[in-house]
Amino acid sequence: KGFGETKVVSISPEKCYATGEGVERAIPGKVATFTVHTVDKDGKTCEDLNAPVTAELLSHGDGAIVKCQVARREGHTYELTYQPQSRGQHDLNVKVYGRPIKNSPFTVAVRKAAPDCQGIHVKSITGLKSPWQLAVTKEGLIVVAEYTAHCITVFDREGHKLRSFGHQGSDQSKLSLPRGVALCSDNSVLVTADHCVKKYSLDGKFMASVGTEGSGQLEFKYPRGIATYNKNVYVCDSANNRIQILNEDLTYHSSFGS
Repeated sequence: KGFGETKVVSISPEKCYATGEGVERAIPGKVATFTVHTVDKDGKTCEDLNAPVTAELLSHGDGAIVKCQVARREGHTYELTYQPQSRGQHDLNVKVYGRPIKNSPFTVAVRKAAPDCQGIHVKSITGLKSPWQLAVTKEGLIVVAEYTAHCITVFDREGHKLRSFGHQGSDQSKLSLPRGVALCSDNSVLVTADHCVKKYSLDGKFMASVGTEGSGQLEFKYPRGIATYNKNVYVCDSANNRIQILNEDLTYHSSFGS
């Protein structure tokens, strides 16, 4: 370009975009904020002192409309705020030069804030060796899989140790590097360890074991987490990238995943 010539770059509303929590969610009665970024047709930041940026929030429920307040923050960004009054889904329509920006209208969920809960330390259980997973009985007993201690340890509701079982060994009743632990409907204990699932009574008596290393039914590769629901047992068969579902008697039910 010759001396004195000016290059004019125009904002492309369809390429402009918005960021911030206010384009996704808000709390009734609280101010929500988001930022509009103005860019040209190539997606490069573009400044226009006179660019009209507007936005309004439309309730899906009562049809109420809330106008957004606009404040210029930097050359190519605008900060917009609004204060919704009703809960539910809303459409946030954002425009530059009267044309919708990218992804407008946005769907905003306006919901009551979750309670401001603060954790209160009640009690610590110390001396565990690599605890991996725990389960709690209806009576409040705490059952912990101690990975490097090769055992399951049971504590009362006050955190006092009652017993341990399954210490490392070679016979079927012994545990090696237990990871997951869960409880059946009769309070029997299920444990994942070394390509299998083992079952014990709550007082530590060995009841059953199922599984060898492999990828077929009732075969596992490094099973980890385990959970029970509605008398089904869900085993995270990690290296097989699947969940195997067993019955409480450790017979096969089904599976999903790869």
